Amino acid sequence: MVFVGVKLKKMAKRFIDSNYFNDPFILSLKKDNKLLYIYFWTICDHAGIFELNEVLGNFHLDCKDFKERVIKFSKEFPDKIVQLDETHFIVMSFCKRQYPNGVNTKVRQIQGALTILESWDVEIINNQTFTLRVNKGYKTLDNSYGSGSGNGIGNGEGGMGGDLKLPKKTWRDDFEIYKNMVRENYNIIIKDQKFLSQQQKFYPNLDLVLSIQKSCINFWATEAGWKNKKSSRSKTLDWKSTFANALSQKTNQVYKSNGTEEKPAYSLPKSDFKGYGKS
Repeated sequence: MVFVGVKLKKMAKRFIDSNYFNDPFILSLKKDNKLLYIYFWTICDHAGIFELNEVLGNFHLDCKDFKERVIKFSKEFPDKIVQLDETHFIVMSFCKRQYPNGVNTKVRQIQGALTILESWDVEIINNQTFTLRVNKGYKTLDNSYGSGSGNGIGNGEGGMGGDLKLPKKTWRDDFEIYKNMVRENYNIIIKDQKFLSQQQKFYPNLDLVLSIQKSCINFWATEAGWKNKKSSRSKTLDWKSTFANALSQKTNQVYKSNGTEEKPAYSLPKSDFKGYGKS
C-alpha cells in the first residue's frame, strides 16, 4: 500500500537506555507495567507531563482498562508517576534522562519545559541532575525506589529523589475555595490606599470600591469568573491586576453621585456572595 501526498508530523525524540530492561526497577515489573511505563515516556510532553486519554490508551495498548492501569501504577509507584490533577500525570525522572546535562536555560526546549513545570507547581530541587519535586499542597510520602541519582529510563533509573505528595483540593478544584479567595483579595485591595489613590487619578469620577465590588459580584465571584481563572496556567493569580483591569471596563464602572467623595471602603462579607456564583 502506498500513501501519496501524506506529510508526516515531525515526532519528538525520546532517549531510552539500551539497558532499560536490565534496570532493577524494570525487572521487578510485570510485563504489562513494563510496556505501560515505557508508553508514558512516548506520550508525555518535553516536561514529562502527559494527559490521560482513555480512548487512545486502550487502542495503543490493546486493552480496555487503560485509565485504571495508569491510576493504579501511580499509586503503586508514586516516585515514578505522580498525578497532578484528574487527567494529568508527570513522569518524575523524565527530565533527568531527557536533559542529562541538567538545567540549561539557553536551550529553547528546556526553557519550554521549565515554563510547563512552573505552571504545574513542580519545583526543580537539583539543577545539575534535573531532580523534581511536586509542591502542589500534597502530603509527603517516603521514597520507596532509589535515591534519585539515576539519569532516567534504564541506567540506574532510580526514584525522583525528593518528597512526593498526595493531592488535596485547591481553588482550581473547588468553587467555594475560589470564592473565598475572591472575597479575601477584594477585602485586601479596598484597603490598599496606594492602589486606590493611583487608580483614582486615572478614573477621578469613579466610585472605585463599588466598581470593584460590582466586578466581583457580577463576574469574578461567579462560575464564569472561576472558569476564566482556571483557563490560565499561571502559578499564581494577580488579583491587583485583575481589579485594575476591571476598573477599565465600562460594565463595572460605578460613578460617584453628584461629584461627592467616595464612601469609606466596605469589606465584602460572605453574605454578599449569597445568590451569586452561578454564571
